[in-house]
Amino acid sequence: PFQALAYGAYDVHDREHHVVAMRVAYALAATGERSPGLGDAAVTHRCELLRAHPAGELCVADAYEAELNASSVKAESDLAAFKPRCDVVVRATAHAPGGAAAQRWPVRLRATVARDGGAAAVIDKSLTVCGPRWFVRDGAGWSLTEPREATSVPVRWEKAFGGRSTVRDAEGKTLLDEVCFTNPVGCGWMEKRHVEALERASQSLPEHLPAPQVEDPRSPVRALVVAQHREGIADARGVAEAAADYGATPAGLSWVGRPWTPRIQHAGTYDDAWKRDRHPFLPPDFSFAYWNGAPADQQIDHPPP
Repeated sequence: PFQALAYGAYDVHDREHHVVAMRVAYALAATGERSPGLGDAAVTHRCELLRAHPAGELCVADAYEAELNASSVKAESDLAAFKPRCDVVVRATAHAPGGAAAQRWPVRLRATVARDGGAAAVIDKSLTVCGPRWFVRDGAGWSLTEPREATSVPVRWEKAFGGRSTVRDAEGKTLLDEVCFTNPVGCGWMEKRHVEALERASQSLPEHLPAPQVEDPRSPVRALVVAQHREGIADARGVAEAAADYGATPAGLSWVGRPWTPRIQHAGTYDDAWKRDRHPFLPPDFSFAYWNGAPADQQIDHPPP
C-alpha cells in the first residue's frame, strides 16, 4: 500500500547493492492519554497511518522553500543509496509562548525511543529564537540591535548564521561572489572584500544588515562575522579550513544542504587522480554519511520498529 522504488547503488569497492526506498506517512492525532515510562510527560498526540495522501508520495528530487539552490531545502529526495544513521528532521515555525509577542524565547526538540520497557531520550536539543534584529553600521564597524518583538519565527537556515557576498557592477559583471561554506542562505556573515567590491561598482554599503534570529544558546551570535577566503579554494578540505575560522556556526532543525560544510566533506575527493583511475565510480574516501542530511546532533541510531 506504500509508494516504493527499487534500484541499484555502488559502494567504494564497486560492489552493487540493491536499494529499496519506501515512504510511509503518519498524522499526529491529538490525545489526552499518558504513556508509561515517560514520567509526568503527557503524550499529547498519537501516530495514525495516512493512506493515499500526498505526504506519502516518494520525493524523487530535492524541493526548496524558494529559489533552487538559493534557499533552505524543504524536502530532500528519498532516493539515497544508504543512510548509516537515522535522520530526524523538523520543518517548523516557533511560536511565542501563549501567543504573546516577545523579543526571544527558547525552542526545544526532544525525541525518545522505546527501550527496556520505558523510553530513552535520543535527542534533546535547545535553540533560541528572537524577533527581527540587525547589524547597524557604526562608524567603521557594526553594532547589533536588540530584537523586535515577534509572535512567530520560521526555524529555517535563512534565519540562522550564514550568508553570501555577491557584488555585480552596472553591466552585470560579477566582481565578488563568495558564500559562507556552512550556510550560504543565512545572515550575519560577510566576505572581507565585500566593501572593496562595492566601491569598485560605485555602490554604497548598506546601513543595516539582517542578523540571525535562530541560534544555539550556548554560542549566541554577538557580532557580524567578516571572513576572508583565500584565493583558489578548490577542495572540501580547504573549505573546511576556511569555515573553521568563522568563529560562529549555524543552528537549525532542518535539512543541511548537500554542498555545505560539514556535509560536503563526506562526499570524497574528485581530483585528477579520480578522473584517471576511478571515474565514474566513487572515490575511495567517500563516506555514506554524506547521505545523512540532518544536523549531526539530529542523527540517531536506527530506532527499533
